[in-house]
Amino acid sequence: LTPEPSGVTDEDIEQIKQRWQNVLDRVNGWSKPNSTNAGNLLDRFVQEMADAHPEIREDDLNDALSPAKELLEEYQELDRSDYDDSESFSEARADAWQEFVDGLGDVDFSGLAEE
Repeated sequence: LTPEPSGVTDEDIEQIKQRWQNVLDRVNGWSKPNSTNAGNLLDRFVQEMADAHPEIREDDLNDALSPAKELLEEYQELDRSDYDDSESFSEARADAWQEFVDGLGDVDFSGLAEE
């Protein structure tokens, strides 16, 4: 028999939010977009938080990050051939990256405390 999880505390959520702020600061500090590093950073964050907080399911962390991950995928899926010129493509990529970065700021971990 495995013991029931003791539940997620406000302190757990606060620690996760503090660590998330580190992720935001790192991404915002990059001089240019790097979607591969961003994806790795998100995956590593989920793994580290799941390891540090066994009472939180990895799936729940992934769910909290899914809107930001979808924005990252949209950025990665932009294709030069869909644009008339390189300037339009560059603008679309810049806009999509900014939407991703903004989406990181919108991530909400408060749902982790609810069962």
